[in-house]
Amino acid sequence: MKSIDAIGLWLAALLLLSSMQARASNVVDIATDARFETAVAEAGMARPAEFSARGVYTSAPVDPSKDVVLFVHGARGTPRDFLEVAKDLDATRQQAWFAYYATGQSIAESGHALAADVLEKMNRHGITRIRVFAHSMGGLVAREAIAELEQHVTVLQFVSVNTPWGGDPAARVGAWFSPSPLPIWVDLAPGSKALTAIRRQTLEVPFTLVYTVSEDSQRSWGDGTVSRDSQTPPAMTQQAASIVREIGTHMSVLHGRTAERLSLLLEAQ
Repeated sequence: MKSIDAIGLWLAALLLLSSMQARASNVVDIATDARFETAVAEAGMARPAEFSARGVYTSAPVDPSKDVVLFVHGARGTPRDFLEVAKDLDATRQQAWFAYYATGQSIAESGHALAADVLEKMNRHGITRIRVFAHSMGGLVAREAIAELEQHVTVLQFVSVNTPWGGDPAARVGAWFSPSPLPIWVDLAPGSKALTAIRRQTLEVPFTLVYTVSEDSQRSWGDGTVSRDSQTPPAMTQQAASIVREIGTHMSVLHGRTAERLSLLLEAQ
């Protein structure tokens, strides 16, 4: 029996090691990998504790000679959201890494886990420089992660796009009326402790704030999902080294000509 138990433990350890190695490589086809289907991302919002696809993915083997551009998606998002922006990077100098996380968990938990995953990958490949490009709620998660990353590596640039720095009133309603609200609903409620702490936080990284409105008018409410006021609270515009306005919707900004313009921001420094 003892020998059988030992074999069982050995097989379990081998499977665990194989799983860790597979997760560590994470070289995938971003456009077709089933983990990036909408249903998986939705499940990561509704049942974050069950989400098993967390990681930092690449579409090609890591090249230690190139700077990293880390893409961080928003609520119910996936790495696929960034395919058009990523394809316009300067491939001679830059490589795209894609974060993937359960968007129903708290901002702090997501940010801490992301920082750990990124640092592990950077250390393993001897990389010390990184830029971060985040969309929507991903900007909040990215900012939490950057606070930790800055202590260990050089964060060259942070670009946030359509981020609800001021929160989302719908999240407050969800937190009020749900018997067991998701952590992210609590965090995204306007005036929450999480948002207040983020807006008060000062980082070293040069920060580019991109906001989007649906039409070229001062009367435009926002991008159809996040209000202009939430995207541009004074606490964040004052911290920004540059502010960029785009015309479009919450998701259209990541596609077409706008995606080309956004990718150029990542070559500005």
